[in-house]
Amino acid sequence: MNNYEFIKSIQIPSNVHIFSDKDKIIFFGPLGINTLNFPSYSSGENQSSRKIKNFPGGFKLGFEKNNGRNEIILKNTENSKQIQTYGNTLASLIDKKVIGVMQGFFVSLEIHGIGYRVMLKDVQDSSTLNGQTKQQLIFKLGYSHDIEIVLPTNVRAFCPKPTLLCIYGIDYHFLSQICAKIKGFKKPEVYKGKGIRFKDEEIRLRVGKRK
Repeated sequence: MNNYEFIKSIQIPSNVHIFSDKDKIIFFGPLGINTLNFPSYSSGENQSSRKIKNFPGGFKLGFEKNNGRNEIILKNTENSKQIQTYGNTLASLIDKKVIGVMQGFFVSLEIHGIGYRVMLKDVQDSSTLNGQTKQQLIFKLGYSHDIEIVLPTNVRAFCPKPTLLCIYGIDYHFLSQICAKIKGFKKPEVYKGKGIRFKDEEIRLRVGKRK
């Protein structure tokens, strides 16, 4: 029988605090709060044990101290290759949550095309009692109309120049979803590369028909 044991240790900085709450883990750090949700589970141990059973199915999570440092120990409870592979993904998700509340993530998007550009302005959110200010992005991408998007309050944008958009957030997964939505406004064209792409992203262009 093959052995697919998986044990992963993730170091937690001293200024990051982690709590388990039913089907999610909550990360508190200098920049804010991140949560990582999981399928529901049943725990047979009390809170003082600091362990979660069936986390999620096929895994067990433990909180330990090693040489004065806090660590998360992730172990598989089912001997299968699929569970072992998923363990690496799960460890990566936890690691990104920790990095998010420590330093956050920057994603840069470039806009290619003559006359293509983005503008940034602040707008008042009338749905809140205190009229909280949000950021609105206005894109000119060669359509007959402008494309507008209002960013959530937990995401901030910067425009060093009209063709460069930098987006910052502490939740990597949510930030990736926002960037994917923006890229969808004008995907890079395969012949000239016009559109929105990640900075330093390579676009394989096709050779057009020659007369």
